[in-house]
Formats: sequence, structure tokens, C-alpha cells
Amino acid sequence: MKSMKKILIIGLIALLCLIALVSIQSLNSLKIEDVLTDEFFREDTILSIEKINNTNFTEIPISKRNQQEIKGLLKEQILTRTDNTFNPLDAGYRIGSSSNTDDQIYIFVSENVIVIPSKSSSGYSIKDNKKLIQEIELLLK
Repeated sequence: MKSMKKILIIGLIALLCLIALVSIQSLNSLKIEDVLTDEFFREDTILSIEKINNTNFTEIPISKRNQQEIKGLLKEQILTRTDNTFNPLDAGYRIGSSSNTDDQIYIFVSENVIVIPSKSSSGYSIKDNKKLIQEIELLLK
């Protein structure tokens, strides 16, 4: 009887630890739709896409179809909160929304990181998603 209580208590503690771990992880990750506004993903929203080279921002003309494909690639991506800082001038591309200037995405090609600055001091990123970045780059050419 005593050993059964001990096993039950250990199991309960393990379950509580697992719940705490899952809760902490869910606070640090969320869907991209939770960071960008709904307008970003609307069909009538025009994306402004710029190639960044040091302090030069060169707008890339892109078809409406490719804009929709980029939105589709980004939709439902899981983001991770990051305290790492990335200088926007070191990014390869900047994607902005015509409907809301707060909706901005910076693509760091060599680092395989997509950073979405938020209203807080930390940002969100999609890390090590080389395939996603390659697919977006193909649509930009």
C-alpha cells in the first residue's frame, strides 16, 4: 500500500512537470497568424518586397499570384520567440504589407532565419527552415 502511494505521488509529480514544460513551450511558440495581422493574409493585400544590400533597399516587382503563394507558404508557420537580435540591414529581403506597416518580415538567407519583429522588445523567428526560404526566393525571381 505504501509503495503504491509512492508510485502514485511520483507519477503525479512527473505529470505536473510535463504539463509545466508543455505550457512553457507553448508560450514561446505560436502561429505566424498570431503575430501578423489578419490583413497580411487577405487576398487583396499587396506585399511590398525589397532586396536589402547594406543600406540599399531595392523593390522587387512580384506578380499577384506569387504574392499569394508567399502568403500561403508563410501561413500556419510555427514561430519561436527569440531574444537574439538581428540587424535588419543584414537581412536578404524585407516583406511588408500595404494594409499595415507593422506587418514586416525580414528574411536572413544565410542564417536560414525569418524574423518577424513585434511590438515588444523580442521578436519571433522561423529557424532552420531552409526549404521555406528557398521556395520564397524562387518566387522572388
